[in-house]
Amino acid sequence: MRAPFILLIALAVCGPYVLLAQWIVLPSTGDQIYYCVSFPNSNTGFIAAGASIYKTEDSGKTWTETMLQYGVRTLSFPANDVGYAGGAIVYKTTDGGESWDSIYTPNQCTGSRLIRSVAFVRENQGIIVGECLVERTIDGARTWRRCENTAEMPMYPGSAISNYAGRLMHLDSWSESELSQGSLWRSTNSGETWVAVKGWLFFPESIGMQIQTITHNGEFRIWIGGNRYNRSIWGRRTTSRVFFTTDGGETWDTTKYVFPYTVNTIAFADSLRGFIGDTAGNIYSTTDGGTTWQNDNVPSGGRSINSIAIAGGTAVYAVGDGGLILKRELVTSVAEGGEGQPMGVYPNPTHGTIRIRVGAEHIGALLTVSDMFGRTILTITVNDQDTDVDLRSYPQGTYVITMHHSRTIESRMMIMMGDR
Repeated sequence: MRAPFILLIALAVCGPYVLLAQWIVLPSTGDQIYYCVSFPNSNTGFIAAGASIYKTEDSGKTWTETMLQYGVRTLSFPANDVGYAGGAIVYKTTDGGESWDSIYTPNQCTGSRLIRSVAFVRENQGIIVGECLVERTIDGARTWRRCENTAEMPMYPGSAISNYAGRLMHLDSWSESELSQGSLWRSTNSGETWVAVKGWLFFPESIGMQIQTITHNGEFRIWIGGNRYNRSIWGRRTTSRVFFTTDGGETWDTTKYVFPYTVNTIAFADSLRGFIGDTAGNIYSTTDGGTTWQNDNVPSGGRSINSIAIAGGTAVYAVGDGGLILKRELVTSVAEGGEGQPMGVYPNPTHGTIRIRVGAEHIGALLTVSDMFGRTILTITVNDQDTDVDLRSYPQGTYVITMHHSRTIESRMMIMMGDR
């Protein structure tokens, strides 16, 4: 059964790398808990709301509802028309969310039998995660098998799972104990095999931490958020709930900003712009890759922010308790670079070939070119102050040029306009 409802949108304008647009509340049909939001592209999005999945095809202006027999809490769309939803069972759509078919009921060993996370790296290849459950399919969910090595995971594998560039994944395992230390696991082959991230085990702040969310803003930059079961570690009081690594998990650090409530969701639009949502209805944003964060003071009415999603690099959506839907535009102007700046990109916009100019002190730095979904498409080592890069084989759109040097990061946005 489908029931349309209308959402009214207000637009705002942003300046270069400054997120000036305001969050707006979008009307909803009721007071359900909205568990997860996902946007396969800038126009089409979905919300998992228990026994309902909502769909928009016009960037959130209107939505339709599809009723399900069983509730769902998590979504994954490896393609515009192919998506998966998980809860008590697994649902699949092959027609862009017009219909959903129940395809699999996992036989979990204990607990609530709830699928906590679904992550599909390709249309036919993905992972489902729940209590005592880590299973993988490579044939579009026709058959499933337990992932290798997961029997070695202590406690409960699976409240959060990440997916980066279709191959690199991270998974947590945890226990509801004040003195327990959960573990973090990495796969470099799309979930086929897993190994423990040893750096997390030797990180004192991880003791008593239940992970709620894992995400990336680069291949080696991983972010973790969640809840603390204990507030004191080896006699030292701590309130840390957000952690990050810049070396793929060998070492970890805490943010300088203290997040006072349980962190439910973290999402990055690119290597610089990111968002964090918590159980108290707060959304925090960064424009410098997570070095600093600010409270956006969103009009949530204190309702929990459960999920944040980026829509094609043009907007960010957040959903939460009580039918809460928020939206914020991500329109930015382009930084041209110039005298006195660590990095310049010319011409910008471009029809295919750009010159990246850096100061002499930055020779030897690593340059990455990423699309607006955060996927790294090109990596270059700077051997001179001027580096020419041919991007004519890549599609039109907006890209982020990032320079990594020592412990500093400098980024510029670049627009590809295609052939003349």
